Amino acid sequence: MDDLVIGIDLGTTNSCVSVYTKGRTRILENERGGKVTASFIYFQPQGGIVFGEHAKTISVHKPENGVYEVKRLVGRKFDDTYIQKTLDYFPFVISSGVSNVPIISFKQNDRKIEKTPQELCTIILQGLKKYAEEKLNRRVNKVVITVPAYFNVTQREVTLAAAKDAGFTVFKLLNEPTAAALAYYFENDITENHISLVYDLGGGTYDVAVLQKKFDTIEVLCVGGGTQLGGHDLDNCILDYILEVLRKDYRHKAKTDADDKRRLRIKCEEAKKELSSATEAVITINGMIPKHPRIIITLTRDRFEEKASKLFKKTVDILDNCLVNSKISKQSIQEIILCGGSTRIPKIQEMISEYFGGKQLNKFVNPDECVAEGAALQAAMLSTRNG
Repeated sequence: MDDLVIGIDLGTTNSCVSVYTKGRTRILENERGGKVTASFIYFQPQGGIVFGEHAKTISVHKPENGVYEVKRLVGRKFDDTYIQKTLDYFPFVISSGVSNVPIISFKQNDRKIEKTPQELCTIILQGLKKYAEEKLNRRVNKVVITVPAYFNVTQREVTLAAAKDAGFTVFKLLNEPTAAALAYYFENDITENHISLVYDLGGGTYDVAVLQKKFDTIEVLCVGGGTQLGGHDLDNCILDYILEVLRKDYRHKAKTDADDKRRLRIKCEEAKKELSSATEAVITINGMIPKHPRIIITLTRDRFEEKASKLFKKTVDILDNCLVNSKISKQSIQEIILCGGSTRIPKIQEMISEYFGGKQLNKFVNPDECVAEGAALQAAMLSTRNG
């Protein structure tokens, strides 16, 4: 057990911890028994830090002190196009710090506190480390952490530094599509030289990769990805629609109020999830507009798909470019592996299947957990070799 290495999927929306033991992978639950944990930090106004599901819940009382989507800020400059485009969607304050590094600021005990994305990542990793140690009843300081395949050198260096500050020795930063493929290969009998495509659409990142199994390794043949593609961007499509209705029908501009933005984002996320299994979602807004104490907005799946169509198409375009640039034909792909919570969306599945001529898609029972499971498998391999 001294050589135990855990696997962490450090996600934009949710994070997940896994370990390989007794011939199988095991997800390590958080304090609420959940297998995925919100990558959410809440800085209590009177001091103290809360992480995870509880942080997400209590942040409604002071939304400007609740920080999320930290992964999207890692390794970027404040004047980065993505950060500038999304400033209006965040209830918390982001400004430019030393060397143009984005700084998140808030108030605790009437004092202004500032944190860099690296420091925030450290807090998330410390929280996950605590959960792992509580479930395993032992200290854990060795880890494999997954990152998007398109992460650049700076983003990887910041992730490594954050993990070190959290008390970890990082055995490897593993690309998320490779982790998903490892988990899939472990569950299925895949032959040598098998070529698979992984389509990974999570809460904040999109990765596509073509991988080939060779003996006990996985060779990456090509990768692609998007920095502004994920569940949160789809939430923003719904948010823009709701804001349009509120502005047009009720003359209300909710985007300027931090509390309103936080409340609406929760509604948007719930509606998106509901539309994966239902053809319409009802969004109820209470107490936001004095003259209209209760507002009901119906969002159909068709309208959602219309609003999000550009983002859906962009994922397919990136996939297509990946194959074209690597000169790999569609016919060469033997398995299409879907992972990431946003792949539950029916339109996404339909578009990917159509792109490959109606080919069957391979889906994980729990698409939010497979990357962490792959990280745990890689951790076990590295632990054995190093031992």
